[in-house]
Amino acid sequence: MQAFLKDAVDLIKTNHGSDLRKILVLVPNKRAVIFFKNHIANTYTESLFLPTFISIDEFAADVTKQTLAEPIDLLFEFYHIYKSIEKESAQPFEEFIQWAAVLIKDFSDLDSQLVDTNDFFKYVYTYFELQQWSPDPKELTDFQIQYLHFWKSIEKYYIALKKYLKTQQVNYQGGLFRNLLETIKLIGSKEDFLLKKYDQIYCLGFNALTKSEEQLFDFLYKQNKTTFLFDYDKFYFESKQHEAGSFLRKYKKEFSWIKNKAYDYYKTEPKQINAYGLNNTEDQAFFTGHLLTKVNPKKTVVVLADENTIDMSLLNLPDNITDVNITLGYPFKNSIFYDFVLLIFDLHLFFNTDNTFYYKHALEVLKHPVLSAEIDPKVLSEIEKFLTKNNVIRINADIFKKQFSNLPEVVNELFTKWDTKPAPFLKKFINVIEQLDQLPSSNDLQREHTFLLKNTVQKLYSYCIKHDFLENIKIVKKLIEVLLKSKSTPFIGEPLKGLQIMGMLETRLLDFDHVIMLSTNEGVLPKDKFEQSFIPLEIKNYFKLTTYKERDSVFAYHFYRLLQRSKKADLLYIATPSAENSNAEPSRFIQQIEYELPKYNSNIIFKNNKVNLEKIKKEDFNTDAKVSKTNFFFEKCKELFTRGLSPTALITYLNCPLDFYYKYIVGTREDQEIDEEVEDRILGTIIHNVLYRLYLPHIGKKLEENTLQFNKETIIKMVETEFEEFFKKEDYKVGKNLLRFELATDLINRFIKNEKKIVKNSNKNITPVALEKELSTIIKFNEHSIKLKGTIDRIDKIDGFYEVIDYKTGQGEERELAIKTIDESKEKHKAFQLLFYTKLLNSNSKTPKDVTASILFLKKLNEGYKRLKFEKKNNIDQAAINAFEKELKGIIDELLNPDIELTHNEDSKYCKYC
Repeated sequence: MQAFLKDAVDLIKTNHGSDLRKILVLVPNKRAVIFFKNHIANTYTESLFLPTFISIDEFAADVTKQTLAEPIDLLFEFYHIYKSIEKESAQPFEEFIQWAAVLIKDFSDLDSQLVDTNDFFKYVYTYFELQQWSPDPKELTDFQIQYLHFWKSIEKYYIALKKYLKTQQVNYQGGLFRNLLETIKLIGSKEDFLLKKYDQIYCLGFNALTKSEEQLFDFLYKQNKTTFLFDYDKFYFESKQHEAGSFLRKYKKEFSWIKNKAYDYYKTEPKQINAYGLNNTEDQAFFTGHLLTKVNPKKTVVVLADENTIDMSLLNLPDNITDVNITLGYPFKNSIFYDFVLLIFDLHLFFNTDNTFYYKHALEVLKHPVLSAEIDPKVLSEIEKFLTKNNVIRINADIFKKQFSNLPEVVNELFTKWDTKPAPFLKKFINVIEQLDQLPSSNDLQREHTFLLKNTVQKLYSYCIKHDFLENIKIVKKLIEVLLKSKSTPFIGEPLKGLQIMGMLETRLLDFDHVIMLSTNEGVLPKDKFEQSFIPLEIKNYFKLTTYKERDSVFAYHFYRLLQRSKKADLLYIATPSAENSNAEPSRFIQQIEYELPKYNSNIIFKNNKVNLEKIKKEDFNTDAKVSKTNFFFEKCKELFTRGLSPTALITYLNCPLDFYYKYIVGTREDQEIDEEVEDRILGTIIHNVLYRLYLPHIGKKLEENTLQFNKETIIKMVETEFEEFFKKEDYKVGKNLLRFELATDLINRFIKNEKKIVKNSNKNITPVALEKELSTIIKFNEHSIKLKGTIDRIDKIDGFYEVIDYKTGQGEERELAIKTIDESKEKHKAFQLLFYTKLLNSNSKTPKDVTASILFLKKLNEGYKRLKFEKKNNIDQAAINAFEKELKGIIDELLNPDIELTHNEDSKYCKYC
């Protein structure tokens, strides 16, 4: 099958030979132009001048002599307009920015669809006025009055904004196209019109057009100088109900542009389509890496329906993929700098006039990955100890810098009193960004991030100089959050070389033999029905504005068009509900092709596959293999030490070093057998969450039998709420999931009953002091400073001594918690975990004391708490904790030993990974 762009080149060569100088090629966007030029290079043997390539947005700007306004510029100028209209009643800027961008988008939609705005604004106001009408002649409330005032005023906002934009020769996108149509009507066929520059115009690969674009195309068609090439297949074009062909059927019926015949690839060509349901984003990315080991990268595209999966997808690229071109940017909000920027604002927002910083903000800044690599771990540990020992809540900046004089210069800059007026604050911020860019630990991607950040802050600084309504840095913080969330750092790659990784819209006009598409879930492809707009759906339908239905048709077209020339398609979706992926349904597009395509063409094979990741991992990662410790390994270890080592990570290493490597160094995750049922992990999370909510009011209070009275109906409602985080109601009220629901409720009720019994029979003062407590500490090993972290389910204070409590929904035996030596804990992992928690608690106590530690097996409540026993004693004293720290350092020493390879532990009962 020949690519669509190659068809276009062949047609142009037939019509014009090698004289292409006066040819204009109009495309939806310019991403595909480099591929088009490559087809020209492969088609022509002689040297020649290339045609002019232009996107439809550039065409509109060229004809109207206007430029597309920067969204942030538009927002600021719109606020001036809004204030001039509303005067004293105008909202402050921080409230205005919550809704203004949405209203501008609505204005753009009105213009792009050439709506009669006089009729529209009258209609809208009447619509909302009728909503407030009541047969009861009560006066309107203040809120209702303000509400109607807004709808009465938006026409004024629209007219004033349009007037301003005209004077500045800039516009938003919809306004640009409305002006384009007005310009065309004025210019007509004058000699100086843009069209006179070209012998022929080719419009390639368009699909969904706005009303203004439709009229533009109709005008171009009537000039008798334009050829339209639409890329469409009979399968979805000739079906009256198929949403992928809805726009093109409309154009065929109403206009005369569509001259080229529909392709018939779905009918005539064989195709293998595989759908794969996976548990989560990590498994999806890992499986993509597995698929890529067997492809020709030059003929393959990886399409990310959810562009937030870019990090995990890149992490799992196999060794055979050496060249990658990424046409979507790296979202700045996913970078480590995004959080760091907000932390800097918080640091100075909570700065006191007595020259002090709040200690939590200070520690968060110092321990953040942007800075922590530049600070001696010993110094960082000393700072924490200093704050704890002296019970410092507010850090005096001068004393702090005097006490710790060997900190990087950028830290000294951060811990200085800044002028909190927006302009000087941002000027100081720019200076910090420049210093961050020069840090020794900064890599190429981080420098790209700091470059983008600096440009954004400089732009904001210029606004602060120009506009007086940016009154304080709280407003600036909100604004910079909005700005940075919309920014992406571009990747650098060779567009025609190696594997292509794209978003769905970037695939327009392009064709590949093999398509691998991730996140093909309903709600992602197509997106859910929610859209930010002030205009109600019924009004949009009345005025023929774009709604979610048209948006669904757009994505249906891109999906089917991309598949029509492919020989193979692998469609991955998340099949297991979770807190992160509540919608675990495959896209309806998958269900449609499964039902329709094999009937349409018997040579199209569709398979809905159950993925056995355990088997794949064993094949991909030979269990006899040994992994040597490279620079990559040691760099990843440093990152892990900075983020924090959990007991789970260390237990994974003790079980199987190769398992640890693939999970925590490569970044893949273990397959979890889940299929529409609540499994133990989710059940455990639900029970933990309910117990947390039940016990939260009892923190710091002695437990009494009469206070542990929980209504059973209340517990059932709490369990329902937690289940609904993972499943639809109909999914957990039937079958095995209903049994799990009842099990969770029963376990919680029995837990409470057991607690009441313990309190009643005990003469001790039992007081919960923490729930789901996140703790961390730093240990020193050689030149490394290693963060240990963990979350303890519950900490009780019993007659002045602390007890660490861990809940387990699985099975367990008391013998797993009895150890004669600390070294024995490396084999008894439940004991290891409790020792780890006692170490954390001890390190975070101002006056360390002996600690006890217990596990409560929720399925064996009648057996009570199972305490950790070391040398047959319940209390874990300082000597035992010191011995455990020594044991930890021994494990880390082995981990970092370059001469010890990472191997698979054949005796491990835990490791299903390798």
